Amino acid sequence: ADVSIFFADLKGLESNTLYEYAVVTGNSNAPKLAGPYHFKTWPKAGDDVAQAKFVVIADSQDGRSINGMKVMQRIAENGVMQKDCDINNPQTCASNVAGFILAGDFTNWADDRPRWNEQVFGPLAKLLAHVPLIPSAGNHEYDGSLAVKLEESDKWAINYRKYFARLPSNGSTKHPLHWYALD
Repeated sequence: ADVSIFFADLKGLESNTLYEYAVVTGNSNAPKLAGPYHFKTWPKAGDDVAQAKFVVIADSQDGRSINGMKVMQRIAENGVMQKDCDINNPQTCASNVAGFILAGDFTNWADDRPRWNEQVFGPLAKLLAHVPLIPSAGNHEYDGSLAVKLEESDKWAINYRKYFARLPSNGSTKHPLHWYALD
């Protein structure tokens, strides 16, 4: 079964500021609360920030496990969260890690929505609750039964575009979401 994907726009945020948020689902009779989580807005010029730390991973496509733990989960929880954050206080990730760049090939079967949760979002959940994911499509986002010619821009990388429909539109006008810039 397909699931819903929700987006929210936040306006009026201050630069280089730690914010707390929660996610409420369900209805007023049976609300479900997830959180609290945290995120930190990126600094702007003049905020006196000299450096930022980004985690960069590429070609994670197969969801492999080592000693029963997904590789992506090991990277997030045993790597980044233990070395760059306080594992017992995950909000420190929001202050210590500016972004998690996933440079293509998120899953080997990009047209299979459950694999996105099994291989990407599930294993990275604890980290991504506090650190923004900065995606870049790879060839596996185009592959699978939904693979099409790049000229058919309404059909390429359908699941990638569902999850990341709100990426900046400052890249190619001929091939939107193929690349973009953040500042």
